Amino acid sequence: MPLQSVWAKIGSILINWSRKNLFKSWTDSAVSVVFMGLTVWLAAQLLDWAILKSVWVASSHAECQQIVAQTYGDGQNGACWAVLRANFKLIFFGFYPESQYWRPILALLLLFPALAPLFINAIPRKCLWFTAAYPLIAFGLIWGAFGLEPVRPVDLGGFLSTVILAVPSIVIAIIFGVFFALGQQYGLRITKHICTAIIGVFTYVPIPVLLFTITIYAWFFPPGFELSLYGALLFILGMAGAAEIAKTVRQELASITAGQLDAARALGLNNRKVFWQVTLPLAYQRSIPQIAESAALVFQSTSIVVFIGVLNPIGIAFAISGTFEWNSIVWEFFMGIGFIYGCGSFFIRSYAKNYAEKLKREGHFTHEFSI
Repeated sequence: MPLQSVWAKIGSILINWSRKNLFKSWTDSAVSVVFMGLTVWLAAQLLDWAILKSVWVASSHAECQQIVAQTYGDGQNGACWAVLRANFKLIFFGFYPESQYWRPILALLLLFPALAPLFINAIPRKCLWFTAAYPLIAFGLIWGAFGLEPVRPVDLGGFLSTVILAVPSIVIAIIFGVFFALGQQYGLRITKHICTAIIGVFTYVPIPVLLFTITIYAWFFPPGFELSLYGALLFILGMAGAAEIAKTVRQELASITAGQLDAARALGLNNRKVFWQVTLPLAYQRSIPQIAESAALVFQSTSIVVFIGVLNPIGIAFAISGTFEWNSIVWEFFMGIGFIYGCGSFFIRSYAKNYAEKLKREGHFTHEFSI
C-alpha cells in the first residue's frame, strides 16, 4: 500500500473519531476547542520551561537563574535540571559508600537472570536454583556478607532503598496473596476467618496508618525490644499487595468450572494432581494482569515511606531542596522522580501484559484485559 494511502486512511480514521467523540454537538465542539487550546498552551509552556530554557550544568539554583537571565533575558524561567545532575549519586544511592557502589549495581543486574527461568521456557528448570538463592545473594551484596564491608541501614537511601523495598515486597505479595486465596477458598472455617481478617485489615486500613504504627511499636513491647525498620516496611507493603492479589486469585479460583475439572479427571488425574496441575496454574495465569497491577501499586507505595523518615528519593529531594545551594527547587525533583516511578510501573504492567498475551496465544487461558 502506498505511503500516501496509509496517511489518508489514518487521517480518515482520526476525522471520523473526532466527529464522533469531540464534535458531536455544538456544546461538545465548544468544550473540545477550549480544552484543546488549553492543552496546546500548557504543552507549549512546559516545552519552553523544561527543554528550551533548561539548564543542565550549574553548581547552585542561583547560578541556574543567572544563566537563564543572561541567555534569555530578565524575568524568564527555565528548568534547573542541573540539580539532578549534581546530586545524581545521592538520589540513586543515598549515603551508601561510594567505593561500594558496585555491590548494589551487581545485585540489580543479577535480578534479571534470577527472574529469567520464571518467564522464559527455553531456560532449563535446573537454573531455578539460582532464582531460589538470589535473595540471599542480593542481601549479602547490599547489606554486607561473604567478607564484604557491612553497611548500616541509615546509609541506604534514594532509589536504592526503593528497589530494596519493592522487589522483596512484590515477592511477598505474590506468595502470601496466593496463600490467602487458597485459605479462603479451600481452608477450614477458622482458616477462612483468619485469612479474611488479614485481608480486611490490609485492604481497609490505609498504608500510611500502618506505617505510622512502626513509629509507636515501642509502646506495646518491653524495653529494649527493637524492630527492624526495613523488615517492618517489607511486611506492611508486601501484605498490602497480598490482600489485593488474594481477592483476584480467589475470584479466578471460583471461576473455574466443574466441566474443566471433570475433563482433567477424565484424563486420569486424581484430585491432588488436578489441583496442582490444573486449578492453581489456571487461576494464577488468569490473574497475571491484576497481579501486575498490584505489583506496580506496591512499587509506587514505596514512595510514601518518606512519612516515617526513610530517605527514599522523595526524602532525599526534600533534604536537598532545603540546602543553601538548591533552596526552593521542587518541580525539577518531583518531575524527575515521578518519571522514573512511572517508567518502573509501566515496565511491570507492560511485561505482564506481553507475558499474558503470550500465554493466551499458546492456548493456556483466555482472559481479556487492558492497561
